[in-house]
Amino acid sequence: MSDEEWVRSRLPVRTIEAWPEVRERLIAHSLEDDEVVEWPGEEADDSPETAGTPEPAAAEQAAEPDDGLTDFQRQWLSLEEPEEDESEAPLEPGYHWWEGIPAVRQFLLEGFTPGPATVLLGENGSGKSTLAEGIAMAYGLAPEGGSTGSRHRTRNTEAGLGDQLHIVRNAGEGKGGYFLRAETMHSFFSYLEDNPGNDPEEPLFHQLSHGESFVALVELRFKPKRPGLYVLDEPESALSFDNQLRLLRHLTALMGTGRHQILLATHSPILAALPGATIIELDDRGFREVDHDDAGLVRQWRHFMNDPASFLES
Repeated sequence: MSDEEWVRSRLPVRTIEAWPEVRERLIAHSLEDDEVVEWPGEEADDSPETAGTPEPAAAEQAAEPDDGLTDFQRQWLSLEEPEEDESEAPLEPGYHWWEGIPAVRQFLLEGFTPGPATVLLGENGSGKSTLAEGIAMAYGLAPEGGSTGSRHRTRNTEAGLGDQLHIVRNAGEGKGGYFLRAETMHSFFSYLEDNPGNDPEEPLFHQLSHGESFVALVELRFKPKRPGLYVLDEPESALSFDNQLRLLRHLTALMGTGRHQILLATHSPILAALPGATIIELDDRGFREVDHDDAGLVRQWRHFMNDPASFLES
C-alpha cells in the first residue's frame, strides 16, 4: 500500500458516486440527445450546387443588425417582451434540473474519490453549491446546516441530488461531520439557540457579528476529536480577509489529524489556497483538477488587483 493509499484508507469517505441506475439513465439520455433525426421522405442533398448554401429563411435569420449591441441589449433598449423560452417547458419525468449543469452531470457519470481536502471552485451557477449540498445530504448531514443529528428545517428547498448519490465509507473510520451553509445560517443560529449544546463556551450567535458567528461556529463545532466529513458552502460570504485566514488555519489543523475530510465550495481565491487541498474547478464545460495559480478565478482576481481600472472601463 502506497503512502497516499494509506492516508486515504483512514479518511471517512472513500468514494462518492451516483447509484448505477442513475448513471444508466443519464447515459441513455445522452445517447438520445446525440441521435440524428431524419424526417420521413427527406434525404440530405450534398450536391455541389446546394452544399453550403443556406436556406433563404436561415440566411435572413443569420443576418444580425450591425449596431454593436447584443440581443439582450437590443431587447432591453427596446423594452420588448422576451420571447417564450422553450427551456422553461416542464421537464420529462425522472429528469432533474441540475442534470443540465455540466459539472454536476460529469460528477454523476464519473464519480469522485476525495482526498483529505477538496475545494470546489467556480462562479455562481457552476454547480458547486448543488454538489456540496448533495454530498452533505448523502453523508447524512442536515440539508440546512448542522451535524448528522441536526433536525433544523425551515422549508424543503434542497435540490434532491443527495438521493442520487452513494457514499462508500472506509470501515471503522469517523462518522462525525458538519455542514456549514452560508445561505441558511441566520435561521440555523436561531435553531442552535433553541437547542443549545453542552459546551458552556458556546455564545449566543445572534449577538455576534455576521463573520464572528461563522468563525465561532467552526471553531466550536468542527472538532478535532470528532473525525468525519466537514462541508462548507461559500463561508467567505461572511468573512473578512483576516477571518478567511483564521478559517484556513482551523481547517488545516483538522486535516492534520489525518481522519477529517474537508469539502469546501467557494469562489474565494483565499480559501481555495487551503494547504494540501485538491482544487476542482467547475465551469460550463464540466469540472477538472487544477493548481491554485492556474484556476480561472484566481487569475481573474490577480488581474483585477493589479489593474482595477481596466475592469471598470466601459
